[in-house]
Amino acid sequence: MFRSIIGSALALSVGVSLSGCGVWMEAHRPDPVDLSQFTPGEHRIDVVKVIGAAPATVTDGPKSCDIYKLYTHGPNGGGKAIAAFGEGVTDVFTLGLAEVIWTPVEAVTENSLYTVTFCYDNEGQLLTVEEQGTAPVTVTPTTSTSASDPMPHDASPPSTTASSNVSH
Repeated sequence: MFRSIIGSALALSVGVSLSGCGVWMEAHRPDPVDLSQFTPGEHRIDVVKVIGAAPATVTDGPKSCDIYKLYTHGPNGGGKAIAAFGEGVTDVFTLGLAEVIWTPVEAVTENSLYTVTFCYDNEGQLLTVEEQGTAPVTVTPTTSTSASDPMPHDASPPSTTASSNVSH
């Protein structure tokens, strides 16, 4: 009888101590960076304000490229909250035994870091965003000028209307 009580107490304490590991892991999963939030012609400083300073910068011809390791896939805040709530409910109803399943699942489905390269022109305007294993997204600044293209891309050429003074 005494062994039965000790065994039950030990099983309950293990269940309670494991309870919440998967929930904690889900709640502390890093939020992914939405790369689509970066717009054509955006200045480098504005990108740095969102994702921080780049750990590495390289020069590629006239371009300067910042290289990051970012979480770009996985659930956002709402998805994480729903998953953590569901895991918490199953923990309560199984007295923590669901953690035998949830903790390894959380470990296996952990978000991965991906290499992301942001390239800028010589004025610091965003040209391309490329995630490892995907096609680069090319963006074109909307107000750049150059010697070969003296007119800003967002300006329209002066109108030329021909009027004829032909009398009939």
